[in-house]
Amino acid sequence: FPARDFDAGLFLMAPGLTYPDHRHPAPELYLPLTGPHLWRFDGAGDFAPLPAGVPVWNPPRRIHATRTGAVAFLALYVWTDEVDAPAELV
Repeated sequence: FPARDFDAGLFLMAPGLTYPDHRHPAPELYLPLTGPHLWRFDGAGDFAPLPAGVPVWNPPRRIHATRTGAVAFLALYVWTDEVDAPAELV
């Protein structure tokens, strides 16, 4: 459905991949349907595991990265505000 400054859908990431550190103007909410998956926030530290069902919130312009292990990462996602602005690799 067309919407201004709103985007929602499914995000799928295959096993054994890393989505590198990046940031974007859109705030983002994930509701993971599979797990565990690994996250790093603010561009520092090790990746930490999170189970399925635990929401992940990324405020606007927050640096974040995710990694999958043996299980694919499938999540519902929602972006609000500045959804057409591109992401920037950090």
